[in-house]
Parts: sequence; structure tokens; C-alpha cells
Amino acid sequence: MRINGTEYRQEQGDMILLRPGDVHASISGAENGFTYFCIHFSLDDKLLMPLIRRTDQRIFTQHSQVSEHIRPIIEKMIQLASQPEYSIADYLHIQSTFFLLLAELGTGLSQLQLKEISRGQHIELAHRIAMLIESTAQATIFDEQNDPVRLSVDRIASQLGISPSHCNRVFKQVYGVPPRKYISDLILREAKALLMQAELPIDRISMLLGYRDIAHFSRQFKRWTSQSPIQYRQHMKEDNHTTDDYQQRINVEVVPFLEELL
Repeated sequence: MRINGTEYRQEQGDMILLRPGDVHASISGAENGFTYFCIHFSLDDKLLMPLIRRTDQRIFTQHSQVSEHIRPIIEKMIQLASQPEYSIADYLHIQSTFFLLLAELGTGLSQLQLKEISRGQHIELAHRIAMLIESTAQATIFDEQNDPVRLSVDRIASQLGISPSHCNRVFKQVYGVPPRKYISDLILREAKALLMQAELPIDRISMLLGYRDIAHFSRQFKRWTSQSPIQYRQHMKEDNHTTDDYQQRINVEVVPFLEELL
């Protein structure tokens, strides 16, 4: 199915919702074609029609919540529409079934849009949490009981007027990690950057990162990297020397080669 230039693959049992003005065409991938049931309706409903127009989703798979609620109603309509003759009662029955279909469609679309709004609000809130975390990453966030992050999250949640549990839940939904891990990664990244500055003593780095003593910082750093701050600094220093030696060797080998070419 192609709708407004976009292609959709429709499988058996899937439903497609076309809005007013949608340009569409369909083609079958099967040799024997396919059979479909189509309902055209035009309503001047001030609630349902705006809801349909705002809906970006076009295809609802057979296992989606919308399809599962609407399919039994459509099957009933197909059964009623297959009758050779209609009585007044049949017409009324079809009409009532159609309105039931609209009711279920409206309910399903409303729930989808509420989820989208909620998702958008969660993303915005998670970004605000991240900004507050980053703005306080250099602050003293460790307490004497070695519980660095819970206090920080509590403070951020308080600033945003939400509970710590909601703060943790929303942040993890959007970023994939809890605030505790996010803060730890920020501190570790900053610690590594500071350790690359050879003129900075490790006890000074410990204080800059908010640790109350160097022993606490060393234990935490080793827990993260399996290396002490001193070992990490020495390791990086050796790597830099190796890189410098390699670069010098390349220069020595390449320069004579270039001279030969010249």
C-alpha cells in the first residue's frame, strides 16, 4: 500500500486507516490477489475527525491493541453486509455496529495519542534531569556514608517537584541507564581527563571531584576501571610514550624515503 508517497507492507489481518485527502494505491504481492473489506465514511464529528486527522499512524498490525478491539466489530459488519436482502432491523443493526466501530476507533486513537504525549513529556523531563546532573557534576556530591548519587538525585527531584522514584524511572526510560550510572560516567570521564594532567596531584583531583579524601577516590576509581588513579596515570603515560616513539620512528623511516624520491 502506498499512501502519500510512503510505502506500507500490509499483511493478513492488518488494518489501514486513511485520512481525508490521503492519496493511496495498493498492489498485491500474491499471484491470486487479495480480498479486503473497505469502509468509507464521512462524518462531521468535532471530536473524532480531528482525532483521525492528528493520527500519523496508518497501519495497525493484526496484533495491535486497536486491531484486536476493532476486528470483531468489522467481522460482524462483514457478516451483516453479506446478506442477500436487508430488513429495517438489519439496516439498524449495521448502523449500530458502525457506531460501535467508531467508538472503539476513537478510544484506540485517543490512547495512542495520550501515549505519544506522555512519551514526549518524559523525554523533556529526562533532558531536564540530565542538564541538572551535568550542571552539578563538579559539585560535592559524595557524603560521608559513600552514597554519592542518591542524594544528588533526591536534590534534583526536589528541584523539579517530582519524587526520586519517578525521576529514576523517567530518566532510565529515555536514556537507558539510571541517573546513578549517568552521574558515575560523568565523574569517571572527568577523573580520567584530570589524571591526564600530570601537574595535578591526585589528592587535588580527589578534592576537585568532591571526594572527602584520596582513599575514597582511589577505591571508587579502581572499582570503575580495575586500576588505581596512579596506575591509570602511569599506564596513559606509557601509552603516550609508545605513541611518541612510534611517530618518531615513522618520521625517521619516511624522511629518507622521501629524500630518495626527490
